[in-house]
Amino acid sequence: MLIYAAVLLPDGVIVYIGECAAAGIWIFDTKSYTWSTKTIGGSSIEPRNGHSAVLTKRGDIIVYSGETNTNGTNTVQSDVLVLDQILESGLIQIFHL
Repeated sequence: MLIYAAVLLPDGVIVYIGECAAAGIWIFDTKSYTWSTKTIGGSSIEPRNGHSAVLTKRGDIIVYSGETNTNGTNTVQSDVLVLDQILESGLIQIFHL
């Protein structure tokens, strides 16, 4: 099962989004081989798995769908998350389909 979605940014940084804490994402710098986290402002992301993520030309990361688990109950998410130029502003917009 896919737990994280990863997106490679043009500068060699990989952003991991998924089963981790809702208010943060993991970032791996492929040049320095270091890990860091980014706290996200705005709306929070529910920890999820089975989702997909893509990078736009503008530098936003779009996350689609996935499944959350609350108290042993799986729920399919039908939202689209837009992480607005994630390393600059760290803001999220959430669109529900």
